[in-house]
Amino acid sequence: MGTPSELVDKLMSDIGAIADDIQDYVRHPGADFTRMRKMGAGDVIRQRNPRDAETHSPKSNGSGSGYNSVYATALLDMAGGAFLDAVVQPGPAKDEPAAFRELADRCDPALVLVGDRNFAGYNNFAHCLERGVGFVIRLKDSFAARLLGAGPLPDEADEDVELLLSRSRRAELRAAPG
Repeated sequence: MGTPSELVDKLMSDIGAIADDIQDYVRHPGADFTRMRKMGAGDVIRQRNPRDAETHSPKSNGSGSGYNSVYATALLDMAGGAFLDAVVQPGPAKDEPAAFRELADRCDPALVLVGDRNFAGYNNFAHCLERGVGFVIRLKDSFAARLLGAGPLPDEADEDVELLLSRSRRAELRAAPG
């Protein structure tokens, strides 16, 4: 995926490309962003809106205007490589467990949701069980021990699982043993 600075560079490059062809992205082509202003389309996209209290975060040191952010929790079809659904929340008020439950409500019950540690919680587990949605969520050892009502987990509790994740649609690759 890249280092954080590489990701920022890619984002800024993409913003520049959008700003160069802004008429492809506006609601009123030929009218929006046609006059010369102090702030062009790229500046507006990079700055966003400090008056939007829901998405705006001030800089931590109190200087400057801060930034606006939104947070997306997405449902990805790993076999097909396409996003099926997403919940977008204001960045300062993101609630990943609530987004997970919302996705579980909206998804096909035949799916198996896979999540990282930030989705682990009794509410999410119960929600999926009530909805009949399968799930696999990575847990910290301490949470797994509490969940099982035991002390520290012995090393034997870990189980190796081989799972092939691929974008390939070749049947022979999917059917190949470990």
